[in-house]
Amino acid sequence: MKITPITLPNFAYFESDNVYTGSQQGFRFRVEPQNGQFAACVWYGPYCQEKSEIVASQTFPLDESGRQQAADWLTEQVAAYLQKVSEGTQPDGRRFY
Repeated sequence: MKITPITLPNFAYFESDNVYTGSQQGFRFRVEPQNGQFAACVWYGPYCQEKSEIVASQTFPLDESGRQQAADWLTEQVAAYLQKVSEGTQPDGRRFY
């Protein structure tokens, strides 16, 4: 199972109040500056965030360190997701048949 570490744009991108979204094999995420912090959230499947259930969210300091913490957290989240998928279990615990 190949896990590609999540990388985020440089800090200046977020200083301009930009939102960043990405995906990896059915794992989807969004990171945005919000109330002086990075807000990151995760959902699974083919649909946009508005049509999906958020399965995890976390906030981080709005600085370079927080940007890296968010990227590391997202990489951990995608690794857990891909592990479940490789075991034949859907992220919600149901088995693939």
